Amino acid sequence: MVVLPLLGRPIIPVSNHFSRTKGERILAQQSNVVKYADGVAASESGRIFIEVGLFYIFYGADDFSRHEALQKMMAETGINNLTDSSTAVLDGKTLTIEQLASVCHSIPFFASQRLVIVEGLLQRFAPKRAKNAPRSSEKTSSAALTTALEAMIPGMPASTVLILVDGDIKSNNPLLKRLYPLAKVRGFPGLKGEQLHDWIQDKVTTKGGRISPAAARLVVDFAGANLWSISNEIDKLLLYASGPMISESDVRETMSYSRDVSEFAMVDAMMARQTDVAQRLLHQLLD
Repeated sequence: MVVLPLLGRPIIPVSNHFSRTKGERILAQQSNVVKYADGVAASESGRIFIEVGLFYIFYGADDFSRHEALQKMMAETGINNLTDSSTAVLDGKTLTIEQLASVCHSIPFFASQRLVIVEGLLQRFAPKRAKNAPRSSEKTSSAALTTALEAMIPGMPASTVLILVDGDIKSNNPLLKRLYPLAKVRGFPGLKGEQLHDWIQDKVTTKGGRISPAAARLVVDFAGANLWSISNEIDKLLLYASGPMISESDVRETMSYSRDVSEFAMVDAMMARQTDVAQRLLHQLLD
């Protein structure tokens, strides 16, 4: 079944007159498509299309940026928080296709869209090492679930927004590979080195401030690669900075970490193989 985007949403043809190569999508020209009520549209050639729900995959080690992307998605769908009646958060580790289909096909109350978030489903399909290889019954169950998902997603109602959220998933994950052509996929890899410094510069600028490159590097030295901690420190620095630009002295005065916290940051840097950061933190601890 071919998935087509129409006016920002995917649509599927009632009769499959189209063909495509694997991984490609055919775009319907908006100027040649007339949209009707109830998610139905027709092209000038008379072919009928049905509007379907949106499907996203968010994955990667950077859980802070994943969280921000999810918050943005909630705002775009008019949902205030995860306890909203039009939001469902499901545990992908134990989820069945029947449970997911039931939620995805439910019509939202007092809202135009239903947001369905599934956490940890991709990890459930992560390839296992030989000694931990799944039994044949587990393989059969996983294959059946994958096939059922492929069939269910194109048939979701237009009011449904389905998001699979997961951690650091490998590119060879079988479920990710199978669902990739059906989804808008966003990867959030962990940041390191200059990526962290650039992220701090961008975050400070977005919040209306300025920070020197040396101060940005010092923030990483103190806080490590944890974006949650860095974000909190940026908020404090913007409040207490003595000048128009956050300086190294502002960072040293504001980020008054204890020795234990600095040790944790050093261990984080070592685990992330950030040798230069770990060495600087070690020198600070020895001073």
